[in-house]
Amino acid sequence: MAAAIVVVALLVSTCVTLIVLHTVAIRRRGSAGDGSRLRFAVWLLATAAHRRYRAERRATRALLAGRLDRAEYRAQVAAMAEREDAERPLDVPRMRR
Repeated sequence: MAAAIVVVALLVSTCVTLIVLHTVAIRRRGSAGDGSRLRFAVWLLATAAHRRYRAERRATRALLAGRLDRAEYRAQVAAMAEREDAERPLDVPRMRR
């Protein structure tokens, strides 16, 4: 139990440290649009996006190869959409009348 707490504490402190370093780098060198992002932060974002794209590519290839039927493909794509919605919710502002 104590080992699990230590591992979780290390993970949390690593994440907090990365966030602080990223914030300091942006404030020191300007906005993230000018290429000042930390390479590790960019790598983390790219890794998550690639994971989502790989899952979609696998499902599409399986559908085209005949290993999935349309219903199974739709179910897999719907599950991917639910996961992405949970990870990256879309916040749409309300329109004023």
